[in-house]
Amino acid sequence: GLESLNFADALLAEPDRLQSALFTTSVTPYAYRKRGQYIDYINDLDKLLDQDQLKIIIFEEYAGNIGSIQKLYRWLDINDDFIPPALNEVVNPSLVKSEEQAESFKNLALGYQDSIYQLEIRLGRKIDAWRQYHKDLTV
Repeated sequence: GLESLNFADALLAEPDRLQSALFTTSVTPYAYRKRGQYIDYINDLDKLLDQDQLKIIIFEEYAGNIGSIQKLYRWLDINDDFIPPALNEVVNPSLVKSEEQAESFKNLALGYQDSIYQLEIRLGRKIDAWRQYHKDLTV
């Protein structure tokens, strides 16, 4: 009930809304585009933490992938025998309701190219899941 605009209009209104925001965090209301610029938050964390204290994970590489999850458990130094009961369950699926919404979503996703490139440099590798997703959007 917080958002009164449709998706396309909310994206267009974001710059003005953020300029008048009382504070900014990763959960600032109306920061739809900004919230996806992960590299900005990682750069801030890099200033506060040692490299070995920060583990950057890509959700798409972990969803349904018990091997990746177990590697994360080991990094956290916890028992890696646990298998999450919802490992392959789809929760809160995104539903595109209109052609206009689909086009707005595509533009939003493709607008992250520079941020993704910077994150790939930071990680020292390509984020194949995101690259494939963007490739699929452009065909």
